[in-house]
Amino acid sequence: MKIYNSDNWFYKLGIVGFNRIMKYNQTYNNLDLDKFNYYINEDYIQFDVELLNEFASCFYKYFINQYDTAKLTGSHLDWNMSRAQDKSKFTDSFKDIKKIISDKNKKIAKLKVTGYNRCEEIANQVKKIKYDDLDKLNHLLDEYKVIISEDKINIPITINYFKSVLSNSFFGQVSFLNVCNNSKSIKEQEQIIFNDYVQPVIDSENLKNIISLEDEEELKKFTVDKCDEISSKSSDVEKVIKVINKDIFGKKRKAKSVNEILERYNKCQICEEEISYGSDYSDGNFIPLAISDENSQNMFWNFNAKYPICPVCRLVLLCTAAGAATVFKNYMDEKYSYNDKLYYGFISMDGSLKNLIDQNEAFRNQSSKDISFEQYVLDYIGQKKEISLWQLQNILYVEFNADYGSKNSKLNYFNIPVYLAKFIVAHSDELQSIKDTKLRKEIFDALLKNQNLQNIVDLKLRSCVKTESFTDLYVLRIIKIENYLKQYKQLCEGGIKEVDDSAKKNLDFIYWQGSKIATVYRDNNGENKLPGICYRLLNATKAGNKKELMDTVIRIYMSAQKEIPYLFLDIIKESKLDYEEIAHSFIAGLNSKERESKEEK
Repeated sequence: MKIYNSDNWFYKLGIVGFNRIMKYNQTYNNLDLDKFNYYINEDYIQFDVELLNEFASCFYKYFINQYDTAKLTGSHLDWNMSRAQDKSKFTDSFKDIKKIISDKNKKIAKLKVTGYNRCEEIANQVKKIKYDDLDKLNHLLDEYKVIISEDKINIPITINYFKSVLSNSFFGQVSFLNVCNNSKSIKEQEQIIFNDYVQPVIDSENLKNIISLEDEEELKKFTVDKCDEISSKSSDVEKVIKVINKDIFGKKRKAKSVNEILERYNKCQICEEEISYGSDYSDGNFIPLAISDENSQNMFWNFNAKYPICPVCRLVLLCTAAGAATVFKNYMDEKYSYNDKLYYGFISMDGSLKNLIDQNEAFRNQSSKDISFEQYVLDYIGQKKEISLWQLQNILYVEFNADYGSKNSKLNYFNIPVYLAKFIVAHSDELQSIKDTKLRKEIFDALLKNQNLQNIVDLKLRSCVKTESFTDLYVLRIIKIENYLKQYKQLCEGGIKEVDDSAKKNLDFIYWQGSKIATVYRDNNGENKLPGICYRLLNATKAGNKKELMDTVIRIYMSAQKEIPYLFLDIIKESKLDYEEIAHSFIAGLNSKERESKEEK
């Protein structure tokens, strides 16, 4: 059978996930894909339908590895143990260690397995540990990590964990994800997946192949044999097979041909190729892009909530959770919870299916520890700079955060416009020079959303002034990036013929001027005046009050008995630099240390 590529990004996501599940099991669980003639073509994945008999087991093995709770708990314990070496951080780290063990033990207790008593003993011994007993603590934690890694403990807890993730962010409580199935064995849960998702695909493929033979005797044999196997709870495909058997081979023939029966059913609205057999797309197929059809008919034209979906597409969408990469937006404000910051990202692009798969593998396995679209772009440019401009313009980056409980879904679609692609290709070093990964993610997200970077600069400068901390050079680099973006927009619109790199030097000069003025104030015991001056300049800049901004600059230079540099005239004229760029560069310099002004930007 073949699973074809699609124009829909969420279907591409499912195909990437399907391939990822199969390749993982080929590498780590000895799944022989060659035996099933598994092959990735330019536009489809091809394999023998018998491979699907292995799908449910492969699905569970993949997600057990991806969400291994023993590894996750071990890494949390190791991180807190490393922090505990610092006596000033011992109390907080030790408190977290005890909480991690306590929470884990509550889950182990529900399993009623041997090993729980020892876990409780370790928890009680850990409670008595003091700072001077770090070696003993380390030994106890090592033993604890070995115990929780045992399959009888780790696998059941991991399964419940990954099922909760898939339920909350991808599928809701359908099929095997329903909480009533949590107490069932792995084999029983795998059987549920097989019955609900795999068997309908196998049946539909077999039915399609039998029909293609145009042999009624073979069709009769197939339907009779299948009807003998069907249990009381039938799938949609099995119901259709029953209808074929009754209407064609029953006591009274009611249909001339099988095609006459199949015409009663709609085509799948996703692939537009296969028959739906009566199934409809709903939130149980993919939460981020669906609603509960039966409960929301008033939101559909003529109250028709039907959106037919075939068995193959249902199976592919089940793999979307494996196709997405976890993206954690750690730069977001503390008012947002962990789940609010957790997104799932995907790179959608035109072209060959193999390239789509390769690029998403590169996205998930990128060079930095934290997965982000900006790091993928920078890595990609570093490897293939000569073709990256064309590629960047043809990428659709999708990220989503869905919550089944609150019925809330956040979806962000990002295309890289021409001006931004040209900037990234020509000046990726400006982004890479910002070593603060949180700040770089924030900047890149703002670029994709076409937001003004001056807002970020304003917040960073205000934060520095408020906390009485010195402005780092990253703020100046953000100002330079904003200037480059302005010029590339003008270049693409035909406003200028080429990008002027002298603006970068002028911004450096203004920054140094601010640093020199700050030195004058410090030398004359006027350092306490600098925060007030910075706030006055920031407020005038944000309000767009050029007159007040220029008046303040004049008073500053008069007070310092210095000549005003000619570049400050651009506050009024804005011939080369915007007044925000001038003001922010000057304020950054005012709030910097003198030594910073001597560093190479």
